[in-house]
Amino acid sequence: MESITKKAISGRRTRPVSKKKHKKAAETSKGVKSPVIAAVKSALVGTALSVVLIVIYALLLYKQILLSDSMAIANATIKVLSAALAAIVAVRGQSQKRYLIGGMAGIMYTLAAFIIFSLLSSTFNISLALLSDIAMGMITGMLSIMIMNMVKS
Repeated sequence: MESITKKAISGRRTRPVSKKKHKKAAETSKGVKSPVIAAVKSALVGTALSVVLIVIYALLLYKQILLSDSMAIANATIKVLSAALAAIVAVRGQSQKRYLIGGMAGIMYTLAAFIIFSLLSSTFNISLALLSDIAMGMITGMLSIMIMNMVKS
């Protein structure tokens, strides 16, 4: 009797949740991460790797193991390695659109690194070099996922 009055008071019917819907909701909440959240987190991981590699490179310059002429090569290498790591971290747990997520992670890494290093150097200079860095980050992210998929199969 109580359930009839509760339905009448609330004005809506209460239906039991089917097992399929419940299982599908559990899978999306547990197993699969949002691609955007994964790309943002991986961008921070890539930026942390960049900081570590820059400190190592600065130490090698200080100890005069490397010359200052190697700065352009080291800069590009650090960006490529960090964007690749960001893409690989972003696609963990993803089963669809992995290339797209890898490219997005590369772009987000590039933007995060630009913002963080601009804040550290207290200069904010948007130029065409940033656009080429974004393209390099996207291509690196996508290619690293392609290579990862080829190695897995």
